[in-house]
Amino acid sequence: MKKNILITFNNTHSVMHFEKKIKDNNRYDLKMILMPTPRSLSFSCGLCIKLEDVELNDILEIIAKENLLYKNLFEITKNGYNLI
Repeated sequence: MKKNILITFNNTHSVMHFEKKIKDNNRYDLKMILMPTPRSLSFSCGLCIKLEDVELNDILEIIAKENLLYKNLFEITKNGYNLI
């Protein structure tokens, strides 16, 4: 089932590296939005990435294949965020 996912990071460098790897390769058809991290989720880094209408397993495979670092994955729901 497709979900909206929010990915948080420990630092800005990790966010930028993640974004660059996904965009530069242009292999992945992902709707990716760089946005401020909701303070209710993290104080580590002020930026996060929102992915819309994605399969969780696809994202996990991309992260592993590209060796990307992140802090947490959250599913975006009507009531807020659920840690994955």
